[in-house]
Amino acid sequence: MKEENKKMMVLKETVEFRCESEEETKSIIEKIKEEGSSKGYEITAWDVKKRDKKAKGEVIDTAYLTKVVKTYGGLWD
Repeated sequence: MKEENKKMMVLKETVEFRCESEEETKSIIEKIKEEGSSKGYEITAWDVKKRDKKAKGEVIDTAYLTKVVKTYGGLWD
């Protein structure tokens, strides 16, 4: 392959969201999945972790850390 034909391209992107509920988490994952075909990626992994903020032993806030991995292509695509 000639040097001028090579180009740098994004292979993967990890995006993190703070969601307020499990329903919001499911909704954002589905939305990203649906957008994938038109934007040239597919979701290859996601992770959701519930986090509690505590003060004096009591839960004062709850959030869901949602990570989504968008894959645009492989190394040799």
